[in-house]
Amino acid sequence: MLFRSDGTRATHVASGEVEGAIRDRWSLDEAGGVLRVAVGPTSETGNFSSVLTLARDGTDLVERGRLDGLGRNEEIQSVRWFDDLAIVVTFRQVDPLHAVDLTDPTAPRLLGELEVPGFSEYLHPLGEHRLIGIGQDASARGELRGAQAALFDVTDLTRPRQLDVVRYARGTWAGAATDPRQLTWLPEQRVVLTVVGRGWGASTGWVSVLSLDDGTVSNRMVEVEHGTDVAQVRLV
Repeated sequence: MLFRSDGTRATHVASGEVEGAIRDRWSLDEAGGVLRVAVGPTSETGNFSSVLTLARDGTDLVERGRLDGLGRNEEIQSVRWFDDLAIVVTFRQVDPLHAVDLTDPTAPRLLGELEVPGFSEYLHPLGEHRLIGIGQDASARGELRGAQAALFDVTDLTRPRQLDVVRYARGTWAGAATDPRQLTWLPEQRVVLTVVGRGWGASTGWVSVLSLDDGTVSNRMVEVEHGTDVAQVRLV
């Protein structure tokens, strides 16, 4: 459904349906009057993910374009939208990062993709040509091992590259995967701060201080919290 916001009031504008699973709020975006949606597989779709575009036709949202076949037999882990671009990460055993061109909303097309172990559950842009992915490290067989932070170069969208990766201890998890307030980017210092925890209930939480320098990432861990309060840590 599409709503128009007027102060504290919301007015219904249009609505429509798409087949597929919408993972979270990051799976939808609007630009230039076009709604862009990334959907994962369900029993009503094929064994792949898709990027769709929809536009208003009266009070209906109708499909204008779509790209199918992303990450066959895999699930969407994260999505990030830019003006005319979508970055979609899927995962089963390896982490395909798909760059989708949305310049023509009626004909989305795959520009390039990158396959690396593990996956990114949250993507954050670091300027025009860099992207950091926060998620999980995994073996070549898909066994999860612990949190990771991966730095990507998206200068050439036909050939996205992973520049560096920080792997945390086994059994750790990345807070930004479920709450983006557990990550912040300090562009002047070229530093990313992100929360990493280990254990459940009686857990320990750290702020990982990731310093970027010419395509490499160094890490310093600062212990900040314990127990259930780890999930309440905010970085601003």
